[in-house]
Amino acid sequence: CALYSMKLKLTRKHLFLISLVVVFLSILMFRIDYLIEGKTTTGEVIKIKTWATGSRRFGGTYSAPVVTFNSDQYTITFQGETNMSATIGEKVNVIYQPNNSEKVLIYSFIGFWLTPILWHIIPYILLIGPAIFSFVKKNDQIIIVLERKPKLFKIKGRSGGDEGSKKINTTDNAV
Repeated sequence: CALYSMKLKLTRKHLFLISLVVVFLSILMFRIDYLIEGKTTTGEVIKIKTWATGSRRFGGTYSAPVVTFNSDQYTITFQGETNMSATIGEKVNVIYQPNNSEKVLIYSFIGFWLTPILWHIIPYILLIGPAIFSFVKKNDQIIIVLERKPKLFKIKGRSGGDEGSKKINTTDNAV
């Protein structure tokens, strides 16, 4: 005899939406420390760093802005995200952790959000989404039954015998 029972019926669409919410929450968690504890200020692009990588066949030229700004205690210089468009002398918004001078980002969509979005959305597109649509057919339902049953405990008397035993129903909070 269950105290209460609840059934959840999840379709493929529900699983897809739940997994999207989980992905977006994980993206938010990736940057939550900046959003809660971070400080914003304005920095200046002082140079554009460029470099070449790879072989002739797979190589490429990359660039990233180098930004400097004044925090409460120091002047900090850091390199922004690769291939962000910026010009020398341009003012950019910066977000940083006051207690960790290495945690500094350009506060723009590309500088702040693009990397975590790519790191979370690409695996979703390649793995989770196809798994949901491959293994769960359109009219299938996953049914989850949640039940809570009362628990009974037996307390023995101090003399060691059963003469002082009581049954306690933990769902009623009776003692």
